[in-house]
Amino acid sequence: RRDGRWSLHESSRPLGGSWADPARVGPPSDFALVVAGLAANARGDAAVLFAYRGEHHRQVLAASTHSAGGTWSSPQALSRPT
Repeated sequence: RRDGRWSLHESSRPLGGSWADPARVGPPSDFALVVAGLAANARGDAAVLFAYRGEHHRQVLAASTHSAGGTWSSPQALSRPT
């Protein structure tokens, strides 16, 4: 939680290396974010599934992906706001 808002961050490191600075994965929200799942493969590609409160305080299920050595994609909504 930063500046009164919630946001989802990640940090990674190569084997034997140093941790990277945290990177924001999801949009800032006035409500808590819920991580529903996280997956990674042997190459280091990753995906995160999370829920957040969007417009009019409706819950949205979203996902973001990260290729090894790359940056996180913009979150993609997987559901309509409920």
